[in-house]
Amino acid sequence: DLAQWDGFLAYQMNNDLMLAWTDDGINWNFNEPVNITDNIPPDPRQEGSSSYGDTLRTYATHDIIFDAQDNIHVIFDARLLRVQAIPEGNPPVDGLTNDMSYLFHWSEDAEEITAVADGWFSQLIYDENDEPILKPEPGAWRSNVCNPSMAYAENGDLYCVYNYYPHGDYSIRDRCNGDVAVTVSEDNGATWYYPTMITETFSGPEAADGEHFCESYPTVDEKVDDFIHITYEMDTEPGTSIQDDDMPATLCQWYYHALSVDEVLKDSIWTGPPWHVDLRPYLQDISRAQGVPLINEAVQVSVTAQPNGGRELASVSLEYVLNGDLDNVASVDMAAGEDDMYTGEIPAQAEDGTTVWYRIRVSDNEDVENLKPEGWWYSYVVRPEGGLLIRDVQYRNPEWTASDASPYEGYQVTVSGVVSTTAEFADEYGAYAIQEASEHWSGVIIRGAIDLAVGDLVQVTGFVRESDENDPDMWAFMTYIELEDPEDVVEIGREESPVPLAVDISDLRFETNAEQLEGLLVSVEECQIDTLNVELDFQGIYFPITDAAEDENEGWLTTYGLSRDDQDELEFGTFVQGTFLFNLTGIFVENQTYAIAPRSIDDMEVSVKEPQTHLPIRATLDPAFPNPFNSSTQIGFEIPVADMVNLSVFDLSGRLVSTIMSEEMTAGRYSTSFDAIDLANGVYLLHLETGSTAINQKLVLVK
Repeated sequence: DLAQWDGFLAYQMNNDLMLAWTDDGINWNFNEPVNITDNIPPDPRQEGSSSYGDTLRTYATHDIIFDAQDNIHVIFDARLLRVQAIPEGNPPVDGLTNDMSYLFHWSEDAEEITAVADGWFSQLIYDENDEPILKPEPGAWRSNVCNPSMAYAENGDLYCVYNYYPHGDYSIRDRCNGDVAVTVSEDNGATWYYPTMITETFSGPEAADGEHFCESYPTVDEKVDDFIHITYEMDTEPGTSIQDDDMPATLCQWYYHALSVDEVLKDSIWTGPPWHVDLRPYLQDISRAQGVPLINEAVQVSVTAQPNGGRELASVSLEYVLNGDLDNVASVDMAAGEDDMYTGEIPAQAEDGTTVWYRIRVSDNEDVENLKPEGWWYSYVVRPEGGLLIRDVQYRNPEWTASDASPYEGYQVTVSGVVSTTAEFADEYGAYAIQEASEHWSGVIIRGAIDLAVGDLVQVTGFVRESDENDPDMWAFMTYIELEDPEDVVEIGREESPVPLAVDISDLRFETNAEQLEGLLVSVEECQIDTLNVELDFQGIYFPITDAAEDENEGWLTTYGLSRDDQDELEFGTFVQGTFLFNLTGIFVENQTYAIAPRSIDDMEVSVKEPQTHLPIRATLDPAFPNPFNSSTQIGFEIPVADMVNLSVFDLSGRLVSTIMSEEMTAGRYSTSFDAIDLANGVYLLHLETGSTAINQKLVLVK
């Protein structure tokens, strides 16, 4: 799933090796290919090494043949997704090696991936003090072992000829000089011998351009008789290219090399790594028996733990801390039960408001560990019966950036609060909001209630959710309480209508404290609309809003929740960039993005400005928002003169998947939305074309 890679700084390493075929040379099964590598994808919801999936990733070179029995064999190279975070990443993510690699083999009869050749070493050069001073590279789209080419003999032996870049042999342009190697398998690719070097033409960094010996791109005749028939390029100036006019370039010679099969070494088998090299023990299905732990009540935690890589579990422990005191982490051994289930107990706590963090650590008999979760903790707050607060349900330690889900997700809770939304808002939005105070973490959305009024003091019982897979356009990423029955709301009195919490637009962003405002009634003074010529979609739309004084502080307003009558009265269709709002009040919600949802026309004091008279000087395409997106995203653009405008979306193969608009338009700024509800997850190209301009932008769809 390419969409899961967005933000991982690993766009060259998101490959799976797919196999398609045809029986007649015309009709291919591209719609149902075989996924040979089936990489474990990264999971941005996790943190630490858990988020990166497999360590090895299919790279750039491969070869495929049919053997004498007409079975398919594939050999491919794979590089490393490193475990050293890049601080400037957002989030900080692993880097890629540009040298270390392996070759792997797959065949259709065995359907197993086995290691073929070893290039797992660094090309770093060190000085006499063991300090790194230089790192030559094999070159673009190459690695220490790459460019495999396969052949087979009548006796069933398989041969792989490939490029090998030895350490310490490089050109004056810091490009590694390549050699050619060959290895053989006598068991249909299950195991491979240590390689035989066909060429070992060391020239070293002192050689001048034109005097290097860098064998590249070996190719072998796929049928072996008494000899292996090989051709390869001899590059005497590695690191140069014809495209670089300021560098010398050569018209490289090609060599033919006949190698007797008797010269291929069969001394010892090389044992390489498995393809899926994440050998950490498995941890899954973590839960606590007491969803809402009470004072003086011990909490039972369970987990399914299994070994990996043919190993055995050595220990499974439950770690916990009280009130965030990470200097005092307690550990409890978990007891083994049936079906790989382990249980442990967190001792009862006597003090109301005690916060408990916990996680699971497992280790196997080779001291390989796994920890879940990484970078954050499961948590709960100890309360007397009926004493759970909305704040307890909503609060997440701001340092736990890997997840903003409620610590009570999936558990049934009972909380109390004052209703802050009208029945009319609930009819449109599909939910009410309640809050226990006008302060951070104190509001929550409730679904399934009916006939409530602003100011009702209610007690609600329901399950904490973060999304609704049946309605992802409306319910994704936001914490809410789902009632099983309208009678799960008990009206216990009346209170004053909640006072909106005054916030700045700069507060409405994730980087500051947006998550803390979720479900709260908030208000912003003096802001303005930042989109021109918006046509209202009565199913709801998002408008960018900015501080009237500081344009860079951008938030969002959503019309989800407003009735058609309110929308008609406000004449939203005439909203233009610069429309001034003296005050904007509403419920702070999160779906496609964080936004303020006004409850009615009374929540907006609007002064509609005339459209600005200045025209853009060139065609521009704003970054789509949100991006990555779930089902729909907002698109803004502007054109300097009247022109034919085509706004389209293509997949990565260049196939047109949607025409958003294609019409004559006057000069100005425009906004529209793209609905991708019928498209599969993945990366798409947004294409804006006018008579004189073409602009592309990547869109990432994640459902």
